[in-house]
Amino acid sequence: MNEKVSAETLRRILKRSRQDPFFMGWAMAQHQASHRLSDRELATWLECSPEALDRLALCRLPDDQAARFGQDVRRIADFVSCNPSRLLELMREVASVRSLREASEDISRGLLMAARDRKPAKGIRNDEH
Repeated sequence: MNEKVSAETLRRILKRSRQDPFFMGWAMAQHQASHRLSDRELATWLECSPEALDRLALCRLPDDQAARFGQDVRRIADFVSCNPSRLLELMREVASVRSLREASEDISRGLLMAARDRKPAKGIRNDEH
């Protein structure tokens, strides 16, 4: 049986796709937040319809480390009918910011661990900290 999804159900699914890094919706939300774009502005920039944004949001986020990344992004652009160069630009930007954020978090964790592991100064007991 092929039932149509209600508008409310679709709205909830789309909202969730923007919070889950598995979906393109997450990358779109990251891009929109960093550039302060509305859905309409993003659709205009990607040269697609607002309905195409919904289809795009529900696509799986391609692996930016895979050799076929550019090909995957172009395939998605063809599927949703948007500008493949713009979509690739969006994806590369989001992947770069994500990598930088993760590297920064790794460095912070390392610094915190180093600070915690530091030996106390002479004459100061551990319980005096």
